[in-house]
Amino acid sequence: MSEGHTPGKWEAVLYPSGWNIRTVYVDSASGMRTTAWPATIDCGGQPNEANARLISAAPDMLEALKEIVRTEVVEYLVHPEQFDAINMARAALAKAEGRD
Repeated sequence: MSEGHTPGKWEAVLYPSGWNIRTVYVDSASGMRTTAWPATIDCGGQPNEANARLISAAPDMLEALKEIVRTEVVEYLVHPEQFDAINMARAALAKAEGRD
C-alpha cells in the first residue's frame, strides 16, 4: 500500500449518523489490532451509499493499479487500446500517490 493512508481492507458501514469507512488491521509498530475510520460520509440516500462503497474500494483499486503498471507486457504483445488503459492506470496511480 501507498505510504500515508490507513492500511487494510476498507468496508462501508451504515450507522444512524451516516456512512463510515472502517478497517481493522494489525499495527506494524505495536502489534496491536486497531480499528480505524478513514472516512465518514453524511447520510442521505443513494449517492452517499455509492460514494461510501467507492471509497471503501480505494485500497483494492490502488493495488490493482500498481499491478497493472508493474506487469506491463512487451510492446508488440499489447493491443493499442491497452496502451490507453495502462496510461490511465499510471495517471490514476500518480494522483493517488500525490505525484500528479
